Amino acid sequence: MRRLRQTIKVVADADGRPLQFTTRYDTYRVTQILETWREGSAWWAGEVPRWFFRVEAGGTFDLSHGDDGDWRLEVAWD
Repeated sequence: MRRLRQTIKVVADADGRPLQFTTRYDTYRVTQILETWREGSAWWAGEVPRWFFRVEAGGTFDLSHGDDGDWRLEVAWD
């Protein structure tokens, strides 16, 4: 497992689920969403709640989407 916390670009469907994401180096097509969950935040510290998606895309990755609209690649599972 590698924690990355990289900002990424995501193409999502109408329900906000990721279909494809692009890192600094590659573009990955999501073939399956394995798990979805929501985590709260330290709102008092300016953090926003985030949706998490564990996806299969040529490997297993955890992506997150904040209520502020940004997407991050959180974890790459080895």
